[in-house]
Amino acid sequence: AFDLNRELKRLSRIENEFKQEYEQLAQQCQEYSAALLAETRSSKELEIILNYDSENPPVLSETNEKMHLSRLKLAIRYKQ
Repeated sequence: AFDLNRELKRLSRIENEFKQEYEQLAQQCQEYSAALLAETRSSKELEIILNYDSENPPVLSETNEKMHLSRLKLAIRYKQ
């Protein structure tokens, strides 16, 4: 959702005739991300979401791995 939001904001600057629609879709992406986090039922679910990295598939383990917070870092980078 963060990548899509960023792309929609970029398109809103390029395609002025659809600027309002792109901005509305970008806002919906932000709301979706927030709603998804609000639906987590445990800190483990929240950890899974915030550590998800689409470029490196998750390894199933129960070890105490360091939290990378990939999604959180992406949200900060995209100012969301």
